[in-house]
Amino acid sequence: MKKFYTLILAALLCCLTAQADGWDIVLNVSKGADKVKAVLGASETSDNTVKIVDGENKFSIPYYESLYITPLNEDDIVILKDCNGDIIEKSWYGYYEIYASEYRDNNTPYTLSVSDAADYRDKTVTISMDDCTKVTVIRADGTEFDPAENSIEIPYNSEEEHIFTISPRTYAGMLYKVSAGGKDIEKTGRSFVVDLATTGDEGISYIDEVEVLANYPADLTFKTTITLDGPAEMISYIRINSTNVPDMAACLTGNGFDAKPGDVVAIGFDDNHKIESVVDNGEDKYAYSQYTIDGIDCDHKITIKGHKYATFTAKFNVTGAEGFEASLGRTKIPFTDGENNPVFSEKNKYVTFSLVEGYYFSEFTDGTTDYLESSDYKYYGKIYLDMAEGQEYTIVAQKIRRDDSIVLYMDDFSNLEFSYFSVKFENYTPAEEIKAGYNTLNFRPEDGEFSVYASGSYDGFYAYKNGEAMDLSARYLEDSSVANGDVYKVFFVNNPGTHEVTFDVTGDALDGYAVKHDLIADTDCSAPVKAAGPTVFTISPVSRADKEIVVKVNDEEIKPVDGVFTFETKADTRVSVTAMSGIGDVITDTTGNADVYNLQGIRVASAADMSSLPAGIYIVNGKKTVIK
Repeated sequence: MKKFYTLILAALLCCLTAQADGWDIVLNVSKGADKVKAVLGASETSDNTVKIVDGENKFSIPYYESLYITPLNEDDIVILKDCNGDIIEKSWYGYYEIYASEYRDNNTPYTLSVSDAADYRDKTVTISMDDCTKVTVIRADGTEFDPAENSIEIPYNSEEEHIFTISPRTYAGMLYKVSAGGKDIEKTGRSFVVDLATTGDEGISYIDEVEVLANYPADLTFKTTITLDGPAEMISYIRINSTNVPDMAACLTGNGFDAKPGDVVAIGFDDNHKIESVVDNGEDKYAYSQYTIDGIDCDHKITIKGHKYATFTAKFNVTGAEGFEASLGRTKIPFTDGENNPVFSEKNKYVTFSLVEGYYFSEFTDGTTDYLESSDYKYYGKIYLDMAEGQEYTIVAQKIRRDDSIVLYMDDFSNLEFSYFSVKFENYTPAEEIKAGYNTLNFRPEDGEFSVYASGSYDGFYAYKNGEAMDLSARYLEDSSVANGDVYKVFFVNNPGTHEVTFDVTGDALDGYAVKHDLIADTDCSAPVKAAGPTVFTISPVSRADKEIVVKVNDEEIKPVDGVFTFETKADTRVSVTAMSGIGDVITDTTGNADVYNLQGIRVASAADMSSLPAGIYIVNGKKTVIK
């Protein structure tokens, strides 16, 4: 029993621990606790207001909740830092947030100070300029000053805001020199960063004046020298302010060339050369057709490495060249059957192979890689090659032959409105218009899944495959196992169900005849045939046998057309087939100028016109005659 209570107590402690999961933090407030509102919860609008005081404050923040600190006066200066000294910035909504996450450290203790702006900024610096219209001053807190006079005093906090940035006021502007405490400041990019706090033997002191020279001396120039690691021909021009230098060869010597402050220098590259690298004053620069220095403001030492694009050949063994196109950029590469050895350049070596409509690749390989398995070919029908010296490929393109066929029977949809309608294979859409009734569609196995989609504002979508109802979840059918000779039937609104067609065949009456239903489906007459909805049957002679037959559908005799018996069933049906015993009561012509009758005893021509009759068996002078 004691063990049982111990387990219960442990479970309760686990629950209490889980509820208390979160951050236990300390917030040390140096001053200004009465100048902010503090809220603990999932939102700054939570009604759980907590009190903070100058000195130490302890809070427990549940995971996924926050301590929100909002200044009562938005002009007050709030400094909130974590234990690493990192400043927590004010949010877009005006509050400062300490968020408790189980996925990171709580970085306690936090420090907070809140001050009036006037009390907070305890130092002042004077910025003197020769042309204030070209200068922007940015204090460490992000505040920008665009002076209207050549001298401006800016207050700052000696601990948090002692770093200033002096920048050109415009994007294309330039500043010549910035000095602070009697020392020139090194330029960083297009700006100068000045730290007003300096540390010496007597501790920290602060620079109280910064001098800015925006204008360059009138006679000042900067020298640019270019060192080439490669042929001189890779440089096509050198321009200063869009004007070609008169003597480019002289500019490529050790003497280089001069440019005035603010000039734009451009070095152009010949497009028959590969520029491998450009290094300017020790920094790697990106350059393709041209390297540009926008607004030169110092001496430049530039090293350019490059070489002339190499050319090479590749080997293509091609069958069916008429079935594809190859493009090298915008240029077509001609291919013929047999061996091809096109020449490529290192500059332009990416080739795209596309099929001509009506063709497919049956092989595309380099002996190692089967490119027909690439995602580019599977999804886009294209093959992309990055050519290199000595590569060999085998390409076989063949004309698409769709020798397989299926039949699609469509219920009458003339009164239906489809929001989307399609009949297609995964990789092929037949061009034939789909109509109500029977449609014959040719395909090949590579065309993939067969589908019929017919969404719209109607009730009911039913489909049958080879007489069996398909299990559908929506108004479409998809079949990845489509095969030659399959019959699909689609019915809208109403499901017709299936019915049986039973054949009564006397003896060998059907010998020499083929029985099919739904145009292409072979019919086994020895058992009832399951038919879905309206179903057309045909009984056709496959040879010119002497035997003729009589076909009755539900005891009603049907007549053949061109020797073919055709009938349609919509409900359970019985079909009888018997062989004719012979031809009786045939009137003969003793003059030898006899008429010609068909097997049903109907006159169809005179003997003189027999040559115009279609092939078949006829009665002439009481005897069966075969016309071929």
